Amino acid sequence: MRFYEDWLIQTKILQVSKTKELVNQWIKNLPRTDLKKLSTRGRNSRQYNLKNIFKQEQSFQFILENCIQKITEEFEKRNGDNPSLSLNNAWTVIGHVNSFHAVHRHKNNPENTISTVMYLSAPPKDLNDPKLMDRGEFYYFINNKDNRLLFNSVYPRTNDFFIFPCWIWHGTYPQIKGIRQTLNIDFNVHR
Repeated sequence: MRFYEDWLIQTKILQVSKTKELVNQWIKNLPRTDLKKLSTRGRNSRQYNLKNIFKQEQSFQFILENCIQKITEEFEKRNGDNPSLSLNNAWTVIGHVNSFHAVHRHKNNPENTISTVMYLSAPPKDLNDPKLMDRGEFYYFINNKDNRLLFNSVYPRTNDFFIFPCWIWHGTYPQIKGIRQTLNIDFNVHR
């Protein structure tokens, strides 16, 4: 795995309940982000920009440290790299029934940005109901070594943590029950 290649890491992260509690405490007083101004399209969700809070509030430092530690662990496991990271952007998305995010990618400094998605909550999948096949799944597209575009999808669970280069196209299928909340943080990579 090299940074300039397509890749996606799915792992677990700790302290999600503490993170969710802190994030939800802060967003009570924040205005929703106007989704029409974003490159991302979706429905039935609320989004809140947290970048300034992450920069200003000391109470959010443990979240950044937790994410950076997990990213570093995953990179060391795969190829011995120890990237130096700093905050690029942060936001939370709360999706209700039938919410989805259309396929999109994050484009800020694409050569030097890692995107992450932390699932603070995700409704459980009912494996006995075939109508729920891919409802609420996180999906993404990556180029393999033969430069063929591959599609993959994963039903997320609370505590799931996805790490990928910001140029990877990704989104979520509509969910048909429950509330899904993610914390999305993009990091600058300093080489």
